[in-house]
Formats: sequence, C-alpha cells, structure tokens
Amino acid sequence: MTDAVPAGYGLAIMAFRLRSFRLSRARPWATFRTLVPALVLASSCTYGTITEPAAIGASMPVVVGREYEVQPDGVLRLSLLSVDADSRCPSRATCVWGGSATITLGLRMGMGPTVPTPLTWGLEPARRTTTAGGVRITFDSLSPWPEVPGPMLAQSQYKAWLTVSPAPVN
Repeated sequence: MTDAVPAGYGLAIMAFRLRSFRLSRARPWATFRTLVPALVLASSCTYGTITEPAAIGASMPVVVGREYEVQPDGVLRLSLLSVDADSRCPSRATCVWGGSATITLGLRMGMGPTVPTPLTWGLEPARRTTTAGGVRITFDSLSPWPEVPGPMLAQSQYKAWLTVSPAPVN
C-alpha cells in the first residue's frame, strides 16, 4: 500500500483523521497510544542547520546555515555565522592594497554552546587561524571575489574556504 493520495482526496482524508481524533477522545487510551509516538518522533527531529562532514587536511567551502562535523570523531562542529566585512580589492579595480575579509565562525564542542570566533583574511598580522578540539582551523579565502566596488553581497552568496588540520602538540 502506498501513501500517495490522488488529487482532490486530501481534504477528505484530513476530515476523516480529524473525525477519528474526536472519536478517540471518548477512549483516552487510544489517543494516548496514538499521540505519544507522534510526540516522540517530533521531539527527535532537529531543526535549523544541516550537518555535513568536514575532512581534516583539505580546504573546504563553508556556507552560512550549515554546520560541519570535524572528522574523525565529530565532537567539534563548526559553522559560518556571518561574513562581517569584505573590503577586498575588486578584480576590475586598481587598489593601493589588497583589502581584507572578516568572518565569524561558530565553534561547538559536543552539545555545548556555539562560541563565536572572528577570523580575518588579508591583514598582516591577521588572525587567520584558531585552534579548538585538537584541530587548527585556517581561513584561506572568501569567494566570490568582488568584481566592481559596491556593497557586500547577501550572506547566502558567500563561501568561506577553510582548512582543518591537526593542531601542533606543544
């Protein structure tokens, strides 16, 4: 049996389910038996970010709205919270200096809180790296590169390129 519903039958099925729910109020155990599994399923869902694996040792694009599990243990999670500044020299312009870009990464250990961590590319001495959970995270670049001077792009259009590598042991 399939769950596909022919066109036009959706309201009839919804009305039947509503009527069935009202009838089950006379039998509280039937409502309880139906409602509890639905609540358990709903509470096990996660909302918000999509989690993807992040490989150690490779440069990878990170976008706003996604969370990345640092492999192999997956205890550390990182996300791009925002692109705070983008003053890089546009490719169709001649500039005195190359400019810079600042992002805010969110770092989270296990189920702990997300810690905002700003990283800056392009400035000397810039804070391009951070260390957490036994790994070093380096902000390599930001794409797309601006072509002409103007306002920043929408947050969803940016990709921050990061390299995750084992942290040096002191």
